Amino acid sequence: MSIRTAVCAALALIAIPAAAQAAPPPIVPPGWVAEHVPGDRMIIRYVSPDRHAALTLRDMPSEREVSGLLHRPDESVTYRQRGRSWTVVSGYRGDQIYYRRANLACGGERWHLIELNYPAADKRRMDATVTYISHHLARYRDVCPDR
Repeated sequence: MSIRTAVCAALALIAIPAAAQAAPPPIVPPGWVAEHVPGDRMIIRYVSPDRHAALTLRDMPSEREVSGLLHRPDESVTYRQRGRSWTVVSGYRGDQIYYRRANLACGGERWHLIELNYPAADKRRMDATVTYISHHLARYRDVCPDR
């Protein structure tokens, strides 16, 4: 399922009772549920069962610069790496940790982006989840919108 398809599917799920909703894509941790993102139909957010952590997925054309989406002025950066087809930035915003990754996809035509936010106090508990999601984003590199 493409991130764009997942976004559309998740938006459709908002109006359906929770018991009738389909399972989220495998990149989403078990038990996390879709949450409506007001104003942007191309973003999907999942929240943890305790509602303290959030995973945001988005998809955008590769001609758009992703650096503004990956780092914001009110944040401190503690980790930054860049490869030929991906970039990662992580750090703190107040008492929250953020982790953002962008991978080139669709033959270099799209960016697939993920963002995780969670309390700094949950760092040890979230480390494995962050690693899993980050490494599994590459599985979607060939999942692209219909032309």
